Parts: sequence; C-alpha cells; structure tokens
Amino acid sequence: MDPNANLEEQRRLFAQLDNGIDFDALSRLAELAQALDEWLSKGGFLPRPWLQARVVVTAREAAAQKGVEYDADDEVVGSL
Repeated sequence: MDPNANLEEQRRLFAQLDNGIDFDALSRLAELAQALDEWLSKGGFLPRPWLQARVVVTAREAAAQKGVEYDADDEVVGSL
C-alpha cells in the first residue's frame, strides 16, 4: 500500500463531500481509512505530509527545550 496515495485520495474525497453527501465517497473513505490504519499498525511509515508535519513539531520541541520561543508567525521572539 502507498500511504501517500491513500492520503491524497482521502483528501480528494473529503473535498468532494463539500458538495454534499456522496455515499460512494464515504464508503471509499472508510476503506482507505481502514487500509491506512492497518498499514500504520503493522509498522508502516507515515504519509509524507504527516511526516513533514511531525518533523516541524519535533524541531520546535527541541528548540523549546533550549529555551527558544516563537510568535504566531513562527518567528523566533526569544531564547535563553
């Protein structure tokens, strides 16, 4: 399974739901969510967008441990 393709399709289907309920899209979303859950539960890697988001959070956590502070625009505002 390709978790990147899975997530991309899920996001496309969610966007379709903005136009109203589509039971075929909902059914496919359930299949994709289950497949991704099984993939991750068996030790598969995260989809790239989730991994990239985690890297940013980890970098911020590391910076926070060193006393770095950020403002709402992710600009450094202070450090120890």
